[in-house]
Order: sequence, then C-alpha cells, then structure tokens
Amino acid sequence: PALPQRRRPDVPGPAAEAAAPAEAPAVRPVGDVLRQRSTLAAEALSEMTKGASFRPTMGGGSQPLVRRQAGATPAAQQAPARPTAAARQRRAPADVRSMLSGFQAGVSRGRATVGSAENPSAEGGADETAGI
Repeated sequence: PALPQRRRPDVPGPAAEAAAPAEAPAVRPVGDVLRQRSTLAAEALSEMTKGASFRPTMGGGSQPLVRRQAGATPAAQQAPARPTAAARQRRAPADVRSMLSGFQAGVSRGRATVGSAENPSAEGGADETAGI
C-alpha cells in the first residue's frame, strides 16, 4: 500500500496552481530585503573567515621530500625530439614572398569585408592602410 503524501500548507498543489491566475510576486518591504541580504552577507563572511584560518600540517612521514629533476620521468625519456630550426625544411625566398603576399591579400579582403559590413554605404569597403 502506498503511503499518503503529506501536503505542506505553504506549498500549493498542482490543482491550485492551475486554477490560480498568474499573480505578481508579493512585494516585500525594503527593510526585510535588506535584512535578509545582510544576514546572507554575514553568513558568507563567517564561512570565509573559517577557511582563512586553515593551516596545512606537515606530513608526519619519516621520509624527506625528494627534489624533482628534469627528464626523470619515463614520459620525458620517451618524448621524440623536436627538429631544430636548421633541420626544418628550407624554403626559397620566392616561396616565402608568395606565402606572405597571399597572407596580406587575405587580411586585406577580411578587413574590407568587415568594413563593408559595418558601413554598408561606403564604396569599396574600409581603407586597407588605415590600421597599419
């Protein structure tokens, strides 16, 4: 057998919620609101001051702490070495100029697109040298 549910008098049931029209929340006096906020602030402050007095204790172990050293872990020993600048692929100066030119053209197109979106009446978009 199911136990009957106890209803709290201050909580309306589903039937009361459906029948009651949507009301504006009850207006509480300003003094009550300020008093409640003050109480909450005092509780928060007391909780913070409890945590401020915490001091960790030193471990009771008999072993001293060991100083860590770089490369002492197995993961550090297995990591592949990154190629140095000299070992990387060398590029011809013309290829570098071509890449930079393409990058600059893309930045100019992006600035022009953003400028024309912000100011649709402008002819030709934003000035490409304005921010340089």
